[in-house]
Amino acid sequence: MSRNIRHIVDRLCPNDSGAVRWLRSEVQEASRPPGRYRWSVGLYSCLSVPVARLELLGIPGAGKSTLARELAAYGFTPVLEEYHANPFWVALRSRSSTDWLGLNAVFLLQHVDQISRVDSRAACDFSLVSDLAFARGRLQSRDLEAYQALYSHVIRRIRQADAYLFLATSPEHAAARVRQRARPEDVGLEVKRLTGLFRHLEGAIAELRKASPVLDVPPDYSRADVGKWVAQIERL
Repeated sequence: MSRNIRHIVDRLCPNDSGAVRWLRSEVQEASRPPGRYRWSVGLYSCLSVPVARLELLGIPGAGKSTLARELAAYGFTPVLEEYHANPFWVALRSRSSTDWLGLNAVFLLQHVDQISRVDSRAACDFSLVSDLAFARGRLQSRDLEAYQALYSHVIRRIRQADAYLFLATSPEHAAARVRQRARPEDVGLEVKRLTGLFRHLEGAIAELRKASPVLDVPPDYSRADVGKWVAQIERL
């Protein structure tokens, strides 16, 4: 196991809760050489990938889940983030923990697993690009180094998305949506924090555009716009 991945395990071991034991087993699996295998709790049941995969980019409150569902009308299976299955998200919701390393590491593993389980055209309301960008906005020094090592390790196991849709919702607009949906775990997602996440995401997208198709989605898009984007993607 690499020094950085070992850090993720050691960092979370003082609290020997079920969540920590769960993450430890997952990270240990991630350190194995690439190949077809099964994760200890069912992650990576296979390494098959969709025929075509869209990943939606945007900060919390941008409307990613809504757009993923709308893409179902065009033959895409919505793949929605299973945040309730992340034990660190549950702890964050109850305000019993703010362990950003655990939260981000588990979301990364979950997202890769969800992608691997879809065998049709898929529209993910999350993105591996966003995972890395948000981790850079939340983690520092040793934790960030460890996360980036884990990211580099697992990202080799799946191919890149075929195209990306960037919901360019402003932090102010997203904050208003967050307040409207009033989810307990969204406490603290104010304009200042969303602005920081938006800047990190913009930087990642600027690099992404150099090699991958990224379509911009305005906040006031229409259903007809969705059809046009799908037609454009299918011509790629």
